[in-house]
Amino acid sequence: MKIFLVILSFLILGAHFLREGNLLLAILSVAAPCFLFIRKRWALVAVQTFLSCGALLWIFATIDLVQARMSQGMPWLRMAVILGAVAAFTAYSAWALNGSKFRQKYPG
Repeated sequence: MKIFLVILSFLILGAHFLREGNLLLAILSVAAPCFLFIRKRWALVAVQTFLSCGALLWIFATIDLVQARMSQGMPWLRMAVILGAVAAFTAYSAWALNGSKFRQKYPG
């Protein structure tokens, strides 16, 4: 189940990068879960790092969009809640890879 969360987080990140026009990061986001096939600790850490950076990206994007909407007098609360939930989901996906099951599969 945790792998599904990781894959979904990367797909959402890939969609974000694709919408922004960054094809390279979109491809990297979609391909990143493949690192989990490498049974080494560095691969797990790389996936967790990418997801953590993705969560930060969602937070910064939320702040930027809220500021833009507020300056235009547009509603922003619903958008902030949704993007905040996406950021939390992405952060949780990175954290979920810290379990003992993953530590056994990815020896250091």
